[in-house]
Order: sequence, then C-alpha cells, then structure tokens
Amino acid sequence: MQCRSRALLLALALFVFLGVSCGSESRRCIEPEPSRPGIAYIFRDVMGVPGSDMYIYSYWYFECRSSGCSYLGHWTEGQAEPPTWLATVREAQVCYNGWNWGCGDTLGPQCNDPDCTPRENQEAEEASIWLAGGMVAPPELYDRIRQDLAFIRASYGDSIPELRDIHFTPYLHSNVINLELMSEAVARFNNGEFHDLDSLNAHFKVSQIRVDKASSMLTFFFDGRYDTIQLSKIYWDTPSVLWAESVPAGGGHPYGGPMTVIPWPTD
Repeated sequence: MQCRSRALLLALALFVFLGVSCGSESRRCIEPEPSRPGIAYIFRDVMGVPGSDMYIYSYWYFECRSSGCSYLGHWTEGQAEPPTWLATVREAQVCYNGWNWGCGDTLGPQCNDPDCTPRENQEAEEASIWLAGGMVAPPELYDRIRQDLAFIRASYGDSIPELRDIHFTPYLHSNVINLELMSEAVARFNNGEFHDLDSLNAHFKVSQIRVDKASSMLTFFFDGRYDTIQLSKIYWDTPSVLWAESVPAGGGHPYGGPMTVIPWPTD
C-alpha cells in the first residue's frame, strides 16, 4: 500500500510539472506570447423548422483582437450568399459538435494546476478549458474571454438582444465524473476502509461523493472546473477503479445541438 501511495504522489507531481504551474507566484499559468492572436466569437442559435423535426442554425459573428472587437455580421442557414467568415464557423463547429476539447490548443499555455480553479465566471472558465486543452482554464485566456464576451454583450446587446441569452454550453459537466470500483474495492468502500483515491480527491478538491446503491456507481463532485475527459482518465488509471467517465451536461436543444457561443482562433 505504501509503494502504491508513493507512486500516486509521484504521478501527481509529474502531472503538475508537465503543465504550466499555478502556484502562488504572480501571473499564474501565464507565459509570454510574441503576439496576441485573434479570437472569433460565434453566437449560435437553433431554430426548429415548422412542421418537421429539422432545425437550422443562425449565427452572429465577432472577431476580437488587441485593438478591440468587431461585428462582422449575421447569417441564417438557407440564406443566399454565405459570408466569407462561414468557413471559420464550419471549422469551429466540427470541433464543438464532436465534443473535442482542446481543439484550439495553440492559444497560449495549458494549465494543469487545480489551484487555478474555480473562477468567478463559469462561462468564461468552461470556454477556456475547452479551447486551451489543459486540465483547467489558463488565467490569461480566461480573463480575455470573460472581457471580450462582456464587451460584446454591453456594446451590441441592445441591438442584438439574442447575445444576452446565448452562452457557452459545454457538452460535458466540468465538475462531475462517474466511476465504478472493482468488486474487492467495493467491499472496502462499504466498510469505510477504502483510501486508494484519497490523494487524488484532495488534489482535485472533491467536495462530495454520491453512491448509487443499485449499480454501485460513484459520482464525484469537485469544487473546481476541469476537462473531465482528462480527469476521468486519471481516476481510471487507479488499479482499483473499474471504469471512470465524464457526465453529459444535457444542455441540448429539442431540434439539435444547443445554442452556444463558440470561441475560435482566427490567426
């Protein structure tokens, strides 16, 4: 048991080292960048087609750079003369609709330290996790997305009220995973003698564990927000864990993919 605990602690140390550290030093999780890349913000609404199960998307497209944010236009599927920026929309949607976290991982450093989470603005934090590809949101990217979205809604929300109702919607919960233990571990868990996950639970700030007695499934709730695809893989690597997986957020729309705002690199 001591050897396993030491191995687990060593794995955690390597995990934090390989990502950008988020210690108490100033400007945590931030590395200097030669230039600030542009980010597109694609506000997507979903509309059902009357008399059918079909749906269409409607988009409002913005680009933000160091000089500020610009509104490039609105387009609804089926309209003539698609705009040039629709190619960027298609690229971003392939990533978003495919549940692929980290598709824009060229946007700054990845951050893997739980000290960086949770942040005040849930939308900006979850969008940053999705875009950057690390375990948690890099603070610099988080701050930028939070500020850009606030500026867009404050500047254009009166003329485009939909912008205030459309928010980044993750397909997966950022603070919950499910897992099941091996049969031998289940017996130890039921007897209060299971401690194989204590180090992981402390490191990732588990706030609650809920037991489904009918299936022996355990649901872990975390104080912070994470890429739970990566997080569940870390828990699954524990020998006494049979499986671990992310939990769908259930933010879908009756006609198709959810309304959402998708941040996407433009440079």
